Amino acid sequence: MWKKELPKSCPPTHAIEKEVELYRVLSSDTPTEADFKSYCDLYPDNPRFKNLCKAYALSFYDTLDNALLALTRSTTLKGTHIGTYQLNKTHGVCEFKEGHGHYSIWLYDNWDFNEFNPTTISPINGN
Repeated sequence: MWKKELPKSCPPTHAIEKEVELYRVLSSDTPTEADFKSYCDLYPDNPRFKNLCKAYALSFYDTLDNALLALTRSTTLKGTHIGTYQLNKTHGVCEFKEGHGHYSIWLYDNWDFNEFNPTTISPINGN
């Protein structure tokens, strides 16, 4: 059912399927599969992430401004562009944190990077 084997009680029971426009930080003007790696994939040797449910989710934002704000606040998030994506109920389930405009998305096993295309890609700071 899930792209990855998840820790127990993950995703949280309040995570829901949703249809919504979201924003994701990208490393270039052409998205690659590397732009869609979770923390557990990026840092496989970090034992903290093995049982941390959110480490298996992908981060998206509800607005372009919140994606840009996340870039300025984060010491690990890097990117040159922001892609606009349409999440639908067949992609997975999500949890939303309103204060930061942050979505955590746990992907279903049928989610396919090659079929998840951005509707727009915007450069950051003139990139």
